[in-house]
Amino acid sequence: MHPHPPLSSRPRLKPGIPIGGIAAVLVLATTVGWSLVAGNPADKNLDLEKLEKKLSLSIDSDGITARVNDRVRERMAERGQPADGRAVDMAAISRSVADRIEAAAKAATAKAETMRNRRSGDIRYLDRATASDGTNRLSATADAPAGVRLAGVMGSVRIKVVDDSQEVLFSLENSRKRYNLSIDDGVLWITGPGPQNEPSVTLDIAVPRGTPLLVNNFTGDLTVTGDLGAPARLELANGEMKLDSLESVRVRITQSGTVSVGNVKGLAGVQLSGDGQVRLGHVGTAAVELKGNGSVQMTSVGEGLSVSMPGPGDIRLDMLAGDLSAAITGPGTLTIGGGQADSMAVGVTGPGTVDFNGKAKDPRVLMTGPGRVTLAGHDGSPRVFHVGPGKVELAR
Repeated sequence: MHPHPPLSSRPRLKPGIPIGGIAAVLVLATTVGWSLVAGNPADKNLDLEKLEKKLSLSIDSDGITARVNDRVRERMAERGQPADGRAVDMAAISRSVADRIEAAAKAATAKAETMRNRRSGDIRYLDRATASDGTNRLSATADAPAGVRLAGVMGSVRIKVVDDSQEVLFSLENSRKRYNLSIDDGVLWITGPGPQNEPSVTLDIAVPRGTPLLVNNFTGDLTVTGDLGAPARLELANGEMKLDSLESVRVRITQSGTVSVGNVKGLAGVQLSGDGQVRLGHVGTAAVELKGNGSVQMTSVGEGLSVSMPGPGDIRLDMLAGDLSAAITGPGTLTIGGGQADSMAVGVTGPGTVDFNGKAKDPRVLMTGPGRVTLAGHDGSPRVFHVGPGKVELAR
């Protein structure tokens, strides 16, 4: 019996590449290539055109290299579409939503930015008293053209918009709690101890039309009567807010509660991380981020809606005009009663649903989860990337 030849004496195509290894690689390449082209026969939802691949082999002094080229990815890159070959860039939509919400927040501080380092006005106290039981009461006026800011306030706040006034008039009543008052960059600050101390404060404020409103970490009930004619930035921890018309608004609910706003002329940005509800009238442009089990209702949007919904929230809109973009990664729902979208880019990668009972031009849809996207009508040429058990229905 002859012994096996040493490894170093076996036939090689090139130094370091055994001929026997080529056969094994070819078998592997054939198996991989067939799986890429044919897919899983048991998967009835697999679209072969969307899994178009190209297998290439190269042999050099370093060995044998097998490479799979995604021809769809290459063509999408040539056309300037998302690099992964999908019809919708989910990450870009989420970034756009965050940017718009931030822009809505900054709109409320724009006046204050123009008044930085200027001399602040004085607070003129009309009445300051402390009763024997520790109850505090005060009333004052202040020149605050850049806005009113409530921080850490708990209780009942009533704000009235006045046309023929130049100053802010406010009165405050509470029990055994200290509130700090100051003016900074033209903004009147009313800072409380937060919701941890009882009882709650009662605050009445009259503001000139055009005064921005900023509310941080609020607990209780806040009501604004009259068209503020200015931006607002609202952060609710627990409670309820009711406001009439605004120029723009950023709404954030961190725990639970309800925020109701009339018409918003410009941009409305909404962030829900808790179990809150937001109701808006007609909105110019809307950007909504739902991470919790919250809901947003709008009468109409005239200049475009963008949505990022990683949570189980619910968004309902009666009528839409402008662009529509939505990235839904969770079980949330987006329902639009009607309208005409100039463009539409919707991605659903979880069990979420999008139902648009209107028309869209050149709709783009990404569906990789068990969710659903329905569109009542469309113009132009739709682009759909659809893998998985979900449903996509685009009617003419």
